[in-house]
Amino acid sequence: MRERVVTMYYCGFCKKKGQRRHVMVRHEQTCMRNPLRQCGMCKAQYVEGTIAKLVDLLMSEGLVGLRSAVDDCPSCTVIAVNAALKAFHDKEPLVAVSESPAWYKEAVGYDYAGDKQQWWHEVNREQAAVYYGC
Repeated sequence: MRERVVTMYYCGFCKKKGQRRHVMVRHEQTCMRNPLRQCGMCKAQYVEGTIAKLVDLLMSEGLVGLRSAVDDCPSCTVIAVNAALKAFHDKEPLVAVSESPAWYKEAVGYDYAGDKQQWWHEVNREQAAVYYGC
């Protein structure tokens, strides 16, 4: 019989775990639940209160205003959307979608996967133009 003791590392913000310390350190820096995170896509550095400001912006100006404030970064957008939805459901857990504010309907319909794919396509096209001159 073999027995092996394994050291596991856990993210302090979400439920992710791993066996390699450097991987978990890198994950914690960009974890979507870390309020002082660095965005993994646009490299924006969050400071205390940044997510709250983005949530207020979403609630006041809607998804269009939020996206212009974060330079159309899908990762920054989805963080604000998730935080706003969580805050809204914590405050009013049983509200019907038809009775919810306009920003709520936009936030629920946000397509992160499609937005992320389009964002990376544009980034790759810009880099190809720089490296290959096309």
